[in-house]
Amino acid sequence: MHKVPFSTSSMVSEGSIGSYNSEATVYLDFSRLKSEHKKLQKHLEYVRSERYKAPSIPETIKRLRNCEPAILDFYRSRQQKVDLLDAAIDTLDQDIIVRVILFLKSTLVNRIFREILLFKPEAAKAYMTYLKDSGEYEELIESLFSLGRSDEAAMLEFSLACKRRQTETKVQALKKCLVSGFSDPTLSYEAGYIKDYIDLLETQIPNYSRTIQK
Repeated sequence: MHKVPFSTSSMVSEGSIGSYNSEATVYLDFSRLKSEHKKLQKHLEYVRSERYKAPSIPETIKRLRNCEPAILDFYRSRQQKVDLLDAAIDTLDQDIIVRVILFLKSTLVNRIFREILLFKPEAAKAYMTYLKDSGEYEELIESLFSLGRSDEAAMLEFSLACKRRQTETKVQALKKCLVSGFSDPTLSYEAGYIKDYIDLLETQIPNYSRTIQK
């Protein structure tokens, strides 16, 4: 059998080709990996930017209507918050309106919050109802005063004062009414009756007469 002489040059050539193919494969894999890395990096940057980006107001309102989680803190400017409130009012859903109002109250200074309520009667009505139902009477009285509804605020303040059980505390609460809601000149007639009521109550306080004589 005739043997074909083994050529050193062919061995080098085959080794070189194998080495080249291996290096080419590694280079292609590296390029592909680098490309995938760039894509993933861009996607991660997008996800991060979207995570801290406020969703559209209609989308947030939709989530609220569906009782799904909705982060309102994304809306930071005054105009964004007013737009969100307007969208909530359009739903005619009291729960959604109140949810947005409470968000505004917690994130705006009191003056601006009161000002917004003054120009949004639907929102003010929903907020007043919420405060009454939840028993937050101090905030309700303050809100009524800020909305220019002094007579309602004064009568509510008077009603709450009359519910005090102890005579001493009732008298103090009524006196407070005189210097707050009933200091309004338009309520001077009613204020007179309150003064008479206070005088009558004070005669029932033990040692009152002796205190007066001293």
